[in-house]
Amino acid sequence: MPAAQLTNTLRRRHRVLLIGQDYFVVPELERALRALGVAVAVLPFAQNAAFVRQLLLATASFRPSFILTVNHVGLDGQGHVLDLLRSARAPLASWFVDNHETYLQRPAAPDARLMVFTWNPESVAALDGGLVPRAQYLPLGADPGVFAPANPTNPTEDAHGVGFVGGTWAANLARTMRAGRFPATFLRRYRELGALLAAEPDLGAEACLRRHAPELWEEIAAANPEGRALHLELLRQEATRLHRLRAVRALLPLRPVIAGSRLWERMLGPGAAGRFTWRPGPVYGPELAAFYRSLAVNVNITSLKSRASLNQRVFDAPLCGGFLLTEASEALAQCFESGVEAACYKGPEDLAEQARHWLADAAGRVRTVRAAQKRILAEHTYAHRAARIIETMDAAF
Repeated sequence: MPAAQLTNTLRRRHRVLLIGQDYFVVPELERALRALGVAVAVLPFAQNAAFVRQLLLATASFRPSFILTVNHVGLDGQGHVLDLLRSARAPLASWFVDNHETYLQRPAAPDARLMVFTWNPESVAALDGGLVPRAQYLPLGADPGVFAPANPTNPTEDAHGVGFVGGTWAANLARTMRAGRFPATFLRRYRELGALLAAEPDLGAEACLRRHAPELWEEIAAANPEGRALHLELLRQEATRLHRLRAVRALLPLRPVIAGSRLWERMLGPGAAGRFTWRPGPVYGPELAAFYRSLAVNVNITSLKSRASLNQRVFDAPLCGGFLLTEASEALAQCFESGVEAACYKGPEDLAEQARHWLADAAGRVRTVRAAQKRILAEHTYAHRAARIIETMDAAF
């Protein structure tokens, strides 16, 4: 449904105070809200006490229908900001597009004027009525203004080969290492435990520790909520690094293009030399769209830390005309018809076979991309997500 039609579904004129930050979803949300005819004021987030004062002043002067933030940015762990907003009668919508454990360790007050959305369907049960008064699932989407739809008319000439764009997760691990004060007992075993979690991703990080290192889990469980969350995050990141490495190695017989960190050359090892082409990671936007369109098969490797959710690539690549081969999941099946609007593989062991199949089926790639584009424009743009947030906030407050 186009933005103009979505605008007609909104029941009244809305004003949204958006907390600005350097994060990929925020500009998309601002553009989507404005396209819906919503009056938007952006308050840049700053990590200081003055920000809370500016937030309250902006709330009083702009009088928003609600405040919108991503990943709980602008809120404190003790709930003081939520208390101030409740006194100001200002509802707040927070959309988690990363693991909520990293940002939300303590429950919000039951009467907080707070609605949480999460891109991870598995997080709703933990959030709703436990950590926050109310929570809903809201997947990511696509911005047609950034990834302009294109119809691939002759992929045998315009696109060739298989490729993947993404990082090694080494930088994520390094950031988490710096953020946490991990005991030596944990650091000696996190790689081993990460490998066990990568082999049993359905188990989850906490259950993995309970099963394979119960004495270590007792030590971690005694830590404060922030410290405990960092331990679990490091395990998920190590498991994701190993899962991604295994999938990329599975592609090596197909001489893939790997775009991203130069660390790929070191992580894949000397045995991979000459078996792939490395490129710097393309910049988000037209450059990334051109990369997607240049390949006959773009591979999507889901993060194990959020394997039940859909990442941005699932929507962006097809919308701009790039064929995507992604891991099968329940969340994908809820948004796209598998085999018609989405092409799937089951895991790293199945990846090379599926990539070969789609490399040989140019007509099938075109049909899949066109069907996916139609679905995305009808249901999965950021205008659809913004309208859903507005409708939900209207109903709740």
